Amino acid sequence: MASETNGAVANRDSWKDRTWVLWLVFTLLLALFLRGPELLSQVWGNTGMTMLARGLTAAPEGATQAELLLRRAVAHAPENRSAWRGLGLALAAQGEDDEAIAAWRSGGLSAKELRDQWYYMGLAYETSEQWEEALRAYEQAVEIRDLTDVDQSDPYYRMGMIYHRKLAPPQLENALAAYEAALAADDFSTTKEAADCHYRRGEILRWQEANPDEYIAEYQQAIALDPRHTLARIWLGTSYYTRDGDAARAEAEIRQALELDPQNHYAKKWAYVHLGDIHRQEGWVDEALVLYKQALEIDPEFEAAHKRLLWLSEGE
Repeated sequence: MASETNGAVANRDSWKDRTWVLWLVFTLLLALFLRGPELLSQVWGNTGMTMLARGLTAAPEGATQAELLLRRAVAHAPENRSAWRGLGLALAAQGEDDEAIAAWRSGGLSAKELRDQWYYMGLAYETSEQWEEALRAYEQAVEIRDLTDVDQSDPYYRMGMIYHRKLAPPQLENALAAYEAALAADDFSTTKEAADCHYRRGEILRWQEANPDEYIAEYQQAIALDPRHTLARIWLGTSYYTRDGDAARAEAEIRQALELDPQNHYAKKWAYVHLGDIHRQEGWVDEALVLYKQALEIDPEFEAAHKRLLWLSEGE
């Protein structure tokens, strides 16, 4: 009797499961019947955007495949704005700039929204380290002028970083012009980016052997905006020593950078090297030796520290 009861319960539960599945299938079919084109558009659109993201970060042919899916999405539901945006990005990824703009306009994007799309395109290319393509996208963004969600300084700032650090050889004049345009607009998404822009402008001015007052002012402004900008503090201290020969003031600034961000190994190894340089130039050779070795403890392959140890061994 118990087994019959258990069997009846199991059959009832099985029927409930089947009923639930049938109800789900019925609901999906009804939704497809009532909203078929829209649902299909969403499916094609979501799949296309996934493929586009993979294409931008891995295989370039992914953008072509994404384009086909996104074209299906907008064919089924022309009002699907996100699919039109994705289609424009897929076309832009293939260098079809005019077609990309046409797609975005077909999706009802305003001139301001168009600039945003180029900016996001640049960020996507940066993710996959396609620097030339990212630069081209940012250049398109600044040509369109107005922004909707993106701050005015951001594309200039990112252009500057690519010209400055990602191209071989660096294009320093272009980088400097981009940083100055970003600072003139004075509309950064974060205060940290504004601080970093001042720091990077100062770095280029120092490389160009400008008046120390100019790049010191940039480092000071970077620190005023972001007191934890360790590289700005390190170079501010070094620049004080270059300009004034004030070892105590220079070391205090660099030591403060070490205290503020002790886990920043990149900044930390440079801080030890620059402190070592100051001590070496002051004639404190033993102290300089210790500092260079501290830099190598952080990064045993650090060429700058190895070079300075060689100088000490040769008596320079």
